[in-house]
Amino acid sequence: RHLEGHIHQTETLRNFNASENLLTSVPAEYKNWRDLETLTLAHNQLKAFPDIIFKLYSLASLDLSHNSIEEIPRGLVRLSSLSNLFISHNLITHLPQELESTEQFHKFEMQNNPLDFQGGRVAITQAKIRKGVIANHGTFIGVQFIDKKRRRTNR
Repeated sequence: RHLEGHIHQTETLRNFNASENLLTSVPAEYKNWRDLETLTLAHNQLKAFPDIIFKLYSLASLDLSHNSIEEIPRGLVRLSSLSNLFISHNLITHLPQELESTEQFHKFEMQNNPLDFQGGRVAITQAKIRKGVIANHGTFIGVQFIDKKRRRTNR
């Protein structure tokens, strides 16, 4: 299921909320929303970040929580206006390396994802997250860690 209609012709749209619509995709036509600042697509059936977000140069807040997204796309930090990212309650298991050192987010929430911090590069990410990458004004929000035995622990 995807968004239909002529709403994509509204180029001056600033906020768009399509939560709880069973969406599986977002049409490419919505890339014309150059002034869009807030996009909320929570509680849908998205399996990936919509490609259109890379054309939304004014986007400051993106809420994709409560979907079935498995990975964060590379290049997300190139969206220099994006300061709030909400991706909690998805199926994300790792963070792209570029997110390990970014400080662009004012709010970055990703609780209740099956993150695997058991070695390699991702273990470095865990240390940096504890220092506030996943934070709200520098305060650790919380991430659900899952060890190799799939046992859940909250930190």
